[in-house]
Amino acid sequence: MTETKPPRPGFFSLASELLALPKVFVAPLRSADPVEPFANGKTALVIPGMLSNNAATALLIANLRQAGFDAHGWENGLNTKVTPARITAVEDHVERLSDQAAQKIVLIGWSLGGLYARLLAHRLPHHIDLAMTLGSPFSGDSRANNAWRLYEAMNDHSVDNPPFEEDLSDKPPVRTLAIWSSRDGVIHPECTAGTPEQSDLRIELPYKHLELATSRRAIREVVGILREEMRDGAPSALALAQLPVLTDEEIARRLPVWSVLSDTFLDTELDEHHYFRIAEMITEAGYTKEELETIYRCEVEPAFSFNLLNPAGEWAGWPEEFVLERVLASRKTPETQARPRVIMHDHIKSEWVKISRALDAL
Repeated sequence: MTETKPPRPGFFSLASELLALPKVFVAPLRSADPVEPFANGKTALVIPGMLSNNAATALLIANLRQAGFDAHGWENGLNTKVTPARITAVEDHVERLSDQAAQKIVLIGWSLGGLYARLLAHRLPHHIDLAMTLGSPFSGDSRANNAWRLYEAMNDHSVDNPPFEEDLSDKPPVRTLAIWSSRDGVIHPECTAGTPEQSDLRIELPYKHLELATSRRAIREVVGILREEMRDGAPSALALAQLPVLTDEEIARRLPVWSVLSDTFLDTELDEHHYFRIAEMITEAGYTKEELETIYRCEVEPAFSFNLLNPAGEWAGWPEEFVLERVLASRKTPETQARPRVIMHDHIKSEWVKISRALDAL
C-alpha cells in the first residue's frame, strides 16, 4: 500500500499567517508579562525561525528572563542558510553557555530553529537538559510545508539532503518537547507534532505558526509548559504529608473538584470542551489556581493514576462515593503515594497544561 503524504497547508491558511506579522515586527518593543520567577537562573537559548532573528523572539526571551531564566538569543543574525560552519558556531555557543553555567541548558527552537535544537540535542546531550520545538518540521514529509522552496533558494542543498547526517525525526537522548498547532498555515501539523515515540511530550497550542514564538498568549503558555517541566512529576513525601486536615465542610467543598478532575484519568481522550467544563466547575469552588494545582497533584493524581495503568481502565467516570473513598484513603498514606511515578510524569504535565489553559481563558 502506498503511504499517503500529508499536503502542505492551503492558501487561505498561509494567508492567515500574514495577520501575525505585526507581532513579529513589534516583538522588541513589547514588555514582558509579570510572572512569579521559577527557573532559578537556568540558562535558556532561543533559536529563531527561518528569516527571523533575535528581534523576532525578543518578547519570548524577555518573558523567559521574567520567569527567572538566564535567557539568550543565538549569535548568528538572520536565520537563513544551514551550513556546517553555522552549525558549528551554534554548537560552540551551546557549549559556552553550558560551561559558564556549569549545568545543562534549555534549548527552545522556533520553526527552522527547532531543527537546530533537535540536531544539537543529538550532538550535545551532555550540555542540554531540554529541547523544545515550536512548530518545527522534524517529522514526515520535508515538503509538506509552504517554506521548502524558499529554504532551497537560500541554501545549496535540498530539504531532503541537509548538511548533517543525523535523522531529526529520531528522538534525541535528552528530554524533548514538540509544541505544534492544528492552525499552522506554514507547516502541516503532522510534521510538527511527530509521533509519540519521536518526543517525550507533544502539546498542541491553538495559534498560527508565526504566533508560536511571538504572540503574548502563546508565549505565556510556552512559559507555563516550562514551569511544568521544571517541577517534579510526583508530589514529594513532605508535600503530601503536609496536606491540611479536612473538615466535613471542606470535604464537601472539595468533592465536586475531586470528581471532575478525576475525569483526566479516565481511559478515554477528552476534547477541548471537556477541559473548559472542568475549568468552569472547579472555578465555582472558589479556590485559587495554585490551590487547584495542589489538589490535582497531591490529592486527585495519587488516588486515580491507577486507572491509566489498567489495561481495561474505567472510561465512563466514577460515582462521587467512590471518588470520596479513593481520595481520603490516598491522603491517609502519603508515604506510599510519594513513590516516583515515571509513567504518569508526562500525563500529569500535559493534563495540567490543558486545565490551566482553560482556567486562564475563563
